This record gives sequence, C-alpha cells and structure tokens, in this order.
Amino acid sequence: PSPGSPPPTHLLASASSLPGPFPESLALRYKTCRARLAGEGRRYAEAAEGYYNLSLSSTDLVDSTDLLTLLSKACQCATLIPPSPVRARLLTLCAVDARLPSLLALEGCELVPPVVKAMHERRLLEADVARRYEEGLDDSHRSVGAGGLTPFGKVLLSHNLAAISRLYDSCGAETLTAALGCSRERAFKVIVVKVRSLEGGESADLR
Repeated sequence: PSPGSPPPTHLLASASSLPGPFPESLALRYKTCRARLAGEGRRYAEAAEGYYNLSLSSTDLVDSTDLLTLLSKACQCATLIPPSPVRARLLTLCAVDARLPSLLALEGCELVPPVVKAMHERRLLEADVARRYEEGLDDSHRSVGAGGLTPFGKVLLSHNLAAISRLYDSCGAETLTAALGCSRERAFKVIVVKVRSLEGGESADLR
C-alpha cells in the first residue's frame, strides 16, 4: 500500500467474519502482517502497539530472538510517531522495558536502545547517531516526503529543537543549525512551525 493508505480490506477487515477459533500460529501471522502493513502505511502508533504486544507473546511458537526483533520494530515505529501523547506513552513503554538493553546484542539493533532512551528522556540526539540509526530502518520508513524529509527526519528536527530549548535560554543561529544538523533556512522553518503550534495557530509542514 502507498504511505498513509489503509491496509487491504480483503486481508484485515474480513478476518472477523471467518470461522474460528484460529490456530495460534495463524493468529500470530495475521497480527504480524497487520503491524507490518500499519508501518508501511505510516500509521506508526498502530504499528508500534501491534509489534509491542506481539513481543510479549508467551508461546513456544516464537523464540526469544524473534520476540526481541518484534520489540525492536516496536521501538523503531515508536520513534517515528509525530509528537503527541500517544508517542510519549509508547516511547515510555519501550524505554522502561527490561528487555531493551538486550537489543544491544541483536544484529542491526545496536542503536535502538540509546535512541529510544534519548528520545524518551528528551535529550539531544547527535547527527551521526541519528544518521546511522535511520540507515538501519526498513526501506519503507526511509522514503523522502514532499518536503524533502523522511518520517524520522521530521520527528528528529522537532525532538532536537525541544531538547535544545532545555539546554539553552537562548542561542545563536550557528549553534542552532549545528545542533539540528540542518540548514539555517530549515532551522528557522522548524521554529516557525513550533511557535505556531504553541500559539494554536495555523499548522505548517516542515518543508
């Protein structure tokens, strides 16, 4: 499906009309497919919650490594959710999970714990760490939008701007652009969008 589009109705909506009960293996496949489609459709909150619930599965059908992989996908999707109470809740859920440090030993997931922790604690995320983290995301999560930013790029700008505001009472343009890792023009665009949102004014895209 294209970004933002709903998952195929023949796959999801009709499931409730099928006779049950389902074999446990089939139910797990269905839930995994639903979470994946939600992520590909950029419904990241739905995807994060779906993956996280799957990572808690207590069944012999899913081994411990696969459960950690599901947790990593939940964390990644949570970091892609735009600022909102839902994002805060899901980031907290992932950040306080006792299994999170185990992802450090999972190939391709080494940066998931530090990024989740930094975002949960509203700390500045360094450009190099952010770049390497985004390179590890699925291809469907790294597509560039009309404004020239990826989903993570948009979230990162907003997150780092909030983190900078906690570090400085005021700062110059050079400090701001260096911390945000973007051009001066885009940095000021981010500030305008943030101010408008705080004032309850007209929304604007980060372009």
